Amino acid sequence: SSGINAEWPLRPGALEAKELIDYINEAQKTGSVSSSIFTDVTNIHESARVLHKITLVTQDLPDKGGKDFSRLQGVVTRITDEIEKQLVQDFKMSLHHYTDEEHLENMKRCAATLNQPCFQAYKEVVDYFIDARLKAPFYGENIFSAIKDCINETSGIVSKVFSDHDTIMPKFIKKIFKDKIWKKVRLTLKLDTFDEPEKQSSQDLEQSLDSLAELYSQTMELSSNLSKYDNDISFANDIKKSIFCSYLSKYSDTEKEYLLKASEEILNQFYNSIKHEKNLHSDALQVHLKNAKSRFNQLRDNIGSSNNLLSNEPSEMPSDQLLSVNVTTSLLKIHERVNYMSTNCHIYKRDAYIF
Repeated sequence: SSGINAEWPLRPGALEAKELIDYINEAQKTGSVSSSIFTDVTNIHESARVLHKITLVTQDLPDKGGKDFSRLQGVVTRITDEIEKQLVQDFKMSLHHYTDEEHLENMKRCAATLNQPCFQAYKEVVDYFIDARLKAPFYGENIFSAIKDCINETSGIVSKVFSDHDTIMPKFIKKIFKDKIWKKVRLTLKLDTFDEPEKQSSQDLEQSLDSLAELYSQTMELSSNLSKYDNDISFANDIKKSIFCSYLSKYSDTEKEYLLKASEEILNQFYNSIKHEKNLHSDALQVHLKNAKSRFNQLRDNIGSSNNLLSNEPSEMPSDQLLSVNVTTSLLKIHERVNYMSTNCHIYKRDAYIF
């Protein structure tokens, strides 16, 4: 070894190893590291890289039976905490300016650095990012369209910032459905209406059932369009259960109650219009519904002609024809809602139960 020239330059790998040893020795002796790599915040990503390598070394140091490395390990822990806090702060600040490519690049660097094993805050910045996106304003009257736009925009950002797009997007989508659509459903639909439909008017029941069918069908359509972000085939089912379970379990009974009430009101209007003093038997409603069955089948096969018929003024139609059309229209509306609310295998069962 006496023949080796100590002045010869070290290879890059050897030089880096020597620097690591110097940092470790200084930390072990003095309880701190004075290098600008760790003291200058502009070098934070380089310091994180070096710290990661020092951490790997300290993990192999003996806890007992040898030299006490507690001072070194204390320095590593302290520096790790400082760097981690600074990286999280930088990420959050850049997120407020995510439309700027430079800030997006900084977010990407911070996320990549925090994703190293020596740090624990990667999940924190992911969760912060998701929550910040959920707080973004949703423009327009159609919340489903606004949600779709937000998800598509967020997907673009995630692709540029994070390395695990396929993990983050499903998590974001499920949270936005719960945060936005779940709240929309709860504000629009009162559970009391479905818990005690017999206490509600036919108008209130119809409005609630129409709203349920619209919200449900739009939610399912949106979840289907977003399936590209989640390969889990149970995605739509999970959404359906979490948001609509309370309503779906009572839907058929509520629809049936509406049918009874609406039909009774139509009959009453009919008899009042002809100034008939009626004495209805208990099964009169069922008789009228049975008589309307042929009209129902006719209109279902030819919706266009039914629309023309319904466009006429009531005074232009015979009373018995008006009665049949009104009842059949109610049946068609119910059948349409059943289509929205049911899978193909359940449509017949629900129709049979309600009608």
